Amino acid sequence: MRVIILGSTGFLGRSIVTHLAAAGHEVVGVSRSGRPSPEAPNTSAVALDLTSAAPRDLDDLLDGADAVIHGLGPDDRERVPAPALDYFRRMQVAPTVAVAAAARRARVGTMVILGSYFSHFDRLRPELNLAGAHPYIQARREQTAEARAAGPEVVTTLEIPFVFGAVPGVVPMWKSYLVDPLRRMPVG
Repeated sequence: MRVIILGSTGFLGRSIVTHLAAAGHEVVGVSRSGRPSPEAPNTSAVALDLTSAAPRDLDDLLDGADAVIHGLGPDDRERVPAPALDYFRRMQVAPTVAVAAAARRARVGTMVILGSYFSHFDRLRPELNLAGAHPYIQARREQTAEARAAGPEVVTTLEIPFVFGAVPGVVPMWKSYLVDPLRRMPVG
């Protein structure tokens, strides 16, 4: 199977590339840097910024693919400029919809979006109106709905629980809130 991984050098993308390549799939990793995943250096790697990619670039990328896994977007290292909803729509929703539309044109069978567990809580507890109160959650809901409308027949969003970890060489923002205070606590 030929699988395109968008966000192949990120925390989750690296693991997905490694496992799919080990299972014998043809993997094409896509990132802004174009570097291959260090854990799977023999996989194909493409440099592409989805926020500015032309439809033709996406069509060429997805031509002949069986599946696309979309794991790109703002993460915990970025401070979001106001207005946050506009930012998330521009950086998360619009690129996802562009990829979904290209996947439909290329007749890709399946698209998987690596989503957020916040969307799960929003669906589980609608009385809390989490999407109405949090632009990130609203954008994640829009991301799935618009990708399903524009994309291939099968568009699945995995609502990933919060995952602690880091990409080597990148300090996660939560370190200063969680790890550093614990290190300053007296032991004994």
